Amino acid sequence: MTIGIMDRVNRLDPADFVALFGALYEHSPWVAARAASLRPFPDPDAMLAAMNQVLNRATDAEKLALVRAHPELARRAGVDPTLTQASAAEQASAGLDRLSPEEYARFNRLNDAYAARFAMPFVICVRLSDKDFILSEMERRVVHTPEQEVRTAIVEIGKIARLRLADALARLEKEAVITLSSHVLDLVSGRPAAGMDIALWSGATRLFSGRTNGDGRCPDLAGIGALAPGAYRLEFGVAAYFRGQGVALSDPPFLDIVPIAFGIAPPVDGKGGHYHVPLLVSPYGFSTYRGS
Repeated sequence: MTIGIMDRVNRLDPADFVALFGALYEHSPWVAARAASLRPFPDPDAMLAAMNQVLNRATDAEKLALVRAHPELARRAGVDPTLTQASAAEQASAGLDRLSPEEYARFNRLNDAYAARFAMPFVICVRLSDKDFILSEMERRVVHTPEQEVRTAIVEIGKIARLRLADALARLEKEAVITLSSHVLDLVSGRPAAGMDIALWSGATRLFSGRTNGDGRCPDLAGIGALAPGAYRLEFGVAAYFRGQGVALSDPPFLDIVPIAFGIAPPVDGKGGHYHVPLLVSPYGFSTYRGS
């Protein structure tokens, strides 16, 4: 089983989920906080649908507050201290940071007229627009009713969130990854333990099962891909292995399945890393350590 991007998202604790995705909705991390409880998400579309569900269930006051959390378009650089990095980049993509004096004056007039009528900023997905289209939409929508405009703004916010989600997942995929390997040494023979069953678990979910090769390693373990930070457990079929080697065991065996519970910490340097969890084992004892 590959630990893909959505598996990593689904394994995040609620606080980390909000830290990663709270900015999808401008200054409104409550959307991500509520969506976290709707996991697991099979794909990004399902994740976005869950967030839309949160918005649909929100009160009218919450929806209006979300709309009002957005910045006024085409503010002069440095004027709006609440402008997020995402909003600044999005406005720049539509050329709103490079307006002529005449264009800037026109935006100001339309912003003022819109705010006077609706008591909220004009919201549009600027990454799917250009300045001319934005201006025409401001003129078209200013005659709407307040109810129409809140609904329209929520639709546009959904478009913004979809693009921001794609960006956030792309960043997550590029982050440092953590991989896992293992090696088993038979202390009776002094040789690598070939043919020992290994399973990797996360809680009650089995992520992998395989068997060591002639070198005592399990190359297929690398096939699970990147592991998210969290608690895991490797289980080694020790008794079955030694029986297969003709080693006399007690009944029941002193060691049957050897579990090694270990934790993977979040990377602190952005470089990820590799966890090597070896097992040195006999029928009556074992040891392990974190290798590299």
